[in-house]
Amino acid sequence: MKKGKQKIIDAAFNLILQKGIKETSVRDIAKAAGISVGTFTYHYPSKEELLFDIFEMTTEKQDLLLQEAFKCNTLEEKKVALENVFQQMTSSEYFMKLDYYLMGEAFSGNITMLKKMKEKYHLWRIQFAEYLYGEIKAQDKEHLLSASLLLAIIDGIALQLLLDETSVDVSLVVHKVIVMLYD
Repeated sequence: MKKGKQKIIDAAFNLILQKGIKETSVRDIAKAAGISVGTFTYHYPSKEELLFDIFEMTTEKQDLLLQEAFKCNTLEEKKVALENVFQQMTSSEYFMKLDYYLMGEAFSGNITMLKKMKEKYHLWRIQFAEYLYGEIKAQDKEHLLSASLLLAIIDGIALQLLLDETSVDVSLVVHKVIVMLYD
């Protein structure tokens, strides 16, 4: 990624987490990045384009984590990988908040963001199903349902932790999920 774009993204991340998406203007982002509004629009014709890049960057991190986890073969490796996935996806307040801000943007009328999120969740459901049950069984409705439940648990844990960081012991949740899936 270009150095100028990264400066803009870094500034936008911080402002969005402080003020939210709606309250963060292009002018605010440009000022925080130490650039002019013209330079901002050179890199991003609109705030929406910037949000798409931010969404791609945050989900890229999650995709890499999942790809690593899905390379496991033995049951013991899968259990460890699943715990790592849970820990990573629920340990960064920064990324959890950003995900929810982006979801809010999608659900408040940004059709393109909503489409991108739907595509990403569809991909994650399939990846989780393949990880849990193998590529052949992953298309089975029951296995896709289990993958959907796993994603819902991760999203729910993240939300609970954002509301009260002491409300959930992620390790205990992971243990319970592993028992439900593998025992």
